[in-house]
Amino acid sequence: MASLKKISLIMPSFRGGGAERVFIDLAEGLADKGFNVDLVVINDEGPYRDSVNPKVNVICIFGRSASRSVFKLQRYIKGCGSTTIFSCLTHLNIIVLIASQLARFKGRIVVTEHNHYSLEKAGLPSRKAFLLKLCAKYLYPLAENVIAVSEGVADDLSVSLDLDRDSLQVIYNPIDSSRIRTLSECIPLNISPIVNELFSKRYLIGIGRLVKQKRYDLMIKAFRQVRSRDKNIILVILGDGPQKNQLMKLIEDEQLNDCVYLLGFIDNPFCFLAAAEALVLSSDFEGFGNVIAEALVLGVPVISTDCPSGPNEILMGGQFGTLVKLDNPDSLAAAMVAVLEENRFQKNELIERGNEFDKVVAVEQYEKLCRG
Repeated sequence: MASLKKISLIMPSFRGGGAERVFIDLAEGLADKGFNVDLVVINDEGPYRDSVNPKVNVICIFGRSASRSVFKLQRYIKGCGSTTIFSCLTHLNIIVLIASQLARFKGRIVVTEHNHYSLEKAGLPSRKAFLLKLCAKYLYPLAENVIAVSEGVADDLSVSLDLDRDSLQVIYNPIDSSRIRTLSECIPLNISPIVNELFSKRYLIGIGRLVKQKRYDLMIKAFRQVRSRDKNIILVILGDGPQKNQLMKLIEDEQLNDCVYLLGFIDNPFCFLAAAEALVLSSDFEGFGNVIAEALVLGVPVISTDCPSGPNEILMGGQFGTLVKLDNPDSLAAAMVAVLEENRFQKNELIERGNEFDKVVAVEQYEKLCRG
């Protein structure tokens, strides 16, 4: 048998971000296709560490941060023997491109953008945003391929970095439908009695990191209106992040302690998602919105802000879910009430739409890049 073609996927860590989950699933999918796959991390901390398939080689370069790991990545790239290297997230893409130039790498570099570039970078200090844009603008053309996870991300990236739109390729994030369905039927063993009791109640759910972009403050304020109409409904939020204390205070200020639950990061969110009345996403922007596609796979109705860029594309303008105005708690609350009172979406149609994002489709597209 011919030797396996070697490829590498480079990501920051195993912390619970969407891009990291995508790369773990891609690594597994490409290993199943017969590639020898290295999954390279700057540090190997994070809850996703144990979910990596044994077929995938985990390589940790033990860097303090991506920006301080250029030479460690250079040494890895020089000696790895890979024909294709993938990286994710702007700052790491830049570092990988610099390291590959220093290593005089002759293979293919593929960089992937997982968020809405202009809106994400708008939240950075001006000097850092300027340096990132300058580096990305002049280094991204050195990549063999630049991948965006939605059409909206590609459009924004083209304008923001003055890149030829035709040179950008869109590949939607892979969703492991089979894994999600299996996990949705597995109730966690070591959860508290209080959390376990949630499964007997009606609840809405929000899933994602507790960061400003996700606008959980908007979700909580909207839910207060819903709760005033239905005293039996509760809100469950899964995820950790820097806004946790701020959100806990908001919950207390809104007198919602008995009906809004911040459960932190959960290894298996799908058992909670499957039992929810609806998924609520209140973000100001999303690159793709993995959790929306995951909800559809389980036939769970979706309510989302019509933010740039992924939600509208996944939900096809509202055909497969409810889209509401940005930064509008009244609109979000009305959509929550409507879904609770009369769900207009057919479960089988939601599942069919979710299946269109199955990882088989994305893995085939990435495989073509590796063999190109």
